[in-house]
Amino acid sequence: MSASSAPARSTSPALGLRRLRLVTAGLTLVFAVLAPFELGVLSAPDLSIINLSGLPLVGQYFPQPLPAVENSLRTAESGKVQNIVVRVPKLPNTALTLVIRYPNGHVVRVPMRTDAQGIASYQLTVTYVPHHFREVVHLKVVDATGLQLAFTQFAVQQAKPHATPSK
Repeated sequence: MSASSAPARSTSPALGLRRLRLVTAGLTLVFAVLAPFELGVLSAPDLSIINLSGLPLVGQYFPQPLPAVENSLRTAESGKVQNIVVRVPKLPNTALTLVIRYPNGHVVRVPMRTDAQGIASYQLTVTYVPHHFREVVHLKVVDATGLQLAFTQFAVQQAKPHATPSK
């Protein structure tokens, strides 16, 4: 047999270090761009108002977002205002009903109408006074047929007593 040896592939350590530096620099750049969003300095852009379904092939790979109910605060104090936004992208200019169910069983139905993008908003003044420190209020959005489109909940807690200045 003949002893033939294939030439060994040689890579210098400098080339490997150069590639490692490039990967590290790329990751540093990505994290530097994302850090303000993660820390809350900048809010993430709302991409739900962009209609991608009309573009060829894009609607197949990036479907429209699901219906959602968003409230401004996860925990609201009694007597404060709670901003509620309903997003139903596939139902523009539609009459909806926001159903608010309080822990004591009281139900409030608020009629709403979405705009051309399928967005409706409502400012709820929380008048419910919880019997315990914190209780949960349920929100759901139904259409004219009674079909539930979206659901969320938020906590209501007792208002903090205001401190009176001492003399």
